[in-house]
Amino acid sequence: MRTLLSILTLFSFSILLQTPTFAATKPYIVYLGGHTSDTREDAAEDFHNEILGSILKDKEKAKAAIYYYYKYHINAFAANLEEEEANAVSKHPRVVSVFPSKTRTLHTTRSWQFMGLENPGGEVPQTSLWKRSNFGEDVIIANIDTAGNLEDFSFYVINIAPWVTTVGASSIDRDFPSYLTFNNITIKGQSLSSVALAGKKDYPMITGKDAKAPNAAVESAADCTRGSLDPEKVKGKIVVCIKNITRGSLKGEAVKEAGGAGLVIVNIDTEFDDNENYASLHVIPATHITVADAPKLLAYLNSTKSPLGYISSPVTELNLKPSPVLAGFSLGGPNRIAAEILKPDVIAPGINILAAYSEALGPLGTDFDTRRVPYTTLSGTSMSAPHVAGIAANLKAIYPSWTPARIQSAIMTTAVVHDNDGNVIKKMSMDTATAFDYGAGHVMPNRAMDPGLVYDISKIDYLNYLCDYMESRWLTYYFINFTYNCPNERPPVYELNYPSITFPSISMNATSITRTVTNVGAPGTYKVIIFDPPGVTLKVNPMVLSFSKMEEKKMYSVTSIVRTPRPQPPDVGDLPDYTGYVFGRIIWTDGKHRVASQVVVNTHALKF
Repeated sequence: MRTLLSILTLFSFSILLQTPTFAATKPYIVYLGGHTSDTREDAAEDFHNEILGSILKDKEKAKAAIYYYYKYHINAFAANLEEEEANAVSKHPRVVSVFPSKTRTLHTTRSWQFMGLENPGGEVPQTSLWKRSNFGEDVIIANIDTAGNLEDFSFYVINIAPWVTTVGASSIDRDFPSYLTFNNITIKGQSLSSVALAGKKDYPMITGKDAKAPNAAVESAADCTRGSLDPEKVKGKIVVCIKNITRGSLKGEAVKEAGGAGLVIVNIDTEFDDNENYASLHVIPATHITVADAPKLLAYLNSTKSPLGYISSPVTELNLKPSPVLAGFSLGGPNRIAAEILKPDVIAPGINILAAYSEALGPLGTDFDTRRVPYTTLSGTSMSAPHVAGIAANLKAIYPSWTPARIQSAIMTTAVVHDNDGNVIKKMSMDTATAFDYGAGHVMPNRAMDPGLVYDISKIDYLNYLCDYMESRWLTYYFINFTYNCPNERPPVYELNYPSITFPSISMNATSITRTVTNVGAPGTYKVIIFDPPGVTLKVNPMVLSFSKMEEKKMYSVTSIVRTPRPQPPDVGDLPDYTGYVFGRIIWTDGKHRVASQVVVNTHALKF
């Protein structure tokens, strides 16, 4: 028996010795740079198999390892490889780089929930645009980030071309409050500082102006620019800095460098709406307070020689009302170049948006900031525009044959002009916004996938629009790669089949503007609901549109009758006067769909 056990043990050990060990494979991306004429589309698969096969010495094994071919816009493939194999592939002369493939999750956190694409619990409902479009699979949409914020020192909105969807910025229902407490007064500020004041004690406070370094300018110290603060005066104190030239988040560097304990940024410039402030990833405990709250703090600082205060750590606050609120930095209309085209087109989330960020720099974008983060919060129209580009991509996935104009129309006509309190969207000042601020309104992605009716525009329509601004030869040179001769007689700009309607001059009083809608839903009958602008009567003809099939088109006209023309105001210098504009809407509805168009009327002539 003992001999048998010995034989069995030896046999088992022998088997273990003979069992091969397999190295773990991991997914890698093999990037090959740009495509050449022989690597596009179907040819790419053979090319990729050949490269990996040359390393693995087996083309069939290479095919089994590759699980995705990037063969259209980038030249790459994804494969399960051992680490040694990945290193060998990276040395191939045609390979640019090899890096691990990582699973990415959505990181915008709140804005998709605010727009109804996802439930608060993280579930994507069946009614979501995401679900219907499979998250925009196989669609790439261009998002052009150009100026449109207050920092550009421009008075009016740009990106005025009708084929460009111009997006303003607004808030979501999330805040990052950080409270400043002093003299039994508590003020709500905004911050995303990752560090907190030590202990729960009050700290001495000083203004940047009073902490001026000997050789610094008073204005620089008040603004808390680097090198303008005296370390002996600042050490261990909360420094109150005026929001002026230096970007708010950079003031923390100056205060920290001088030995300060915390930072309060104060809006006092009339450039800001009363309630405007934004959260930043400060390098020290900090909060940013509004114009409306500034007098309380400044009065206290001027009333005592030894002011004390405390800054609480920021928290996340959800379900904020009212939301959305228009961002103060988001420029508004009207369209100064083509007054007949209302701009912006829509607004979308653009305040305190979590966004991917390069780890080559800290979140403040300076050498001083040594932190490295893959994501940070940013504010701007550069945040709101990608939201709309994403909606467009998802719509294109559902309706691949739709023109850009149809997609733009679906987004615009389903937008809403009311906040989550049921009131018309407001500015940061809590004044009521207008169509010059929010365009068609705040985007509603789920509604956009079933608009009912759309306003379509052809390439020839766009070319004729351009003909009103340039000669044929310049049109051909700048915009198109073929010859187009502008017709001698062409429709006026206001007849472009845009989803919004603008009467730019009182000289158009009693003039009719026509629009054509295309049915992209089930057969049905649409009736119009008219919301007259103040002092204006709108007439729509016909008031009922019946559709018996998909793609059927119907035309209607809108006539504006100004009941009480407004007198021309005094000369305002070089700036045009826009005080005569009033705003209304028309909505076509079949009981299920609401196809809304903003109507803008100038009740006295423009004066340049």
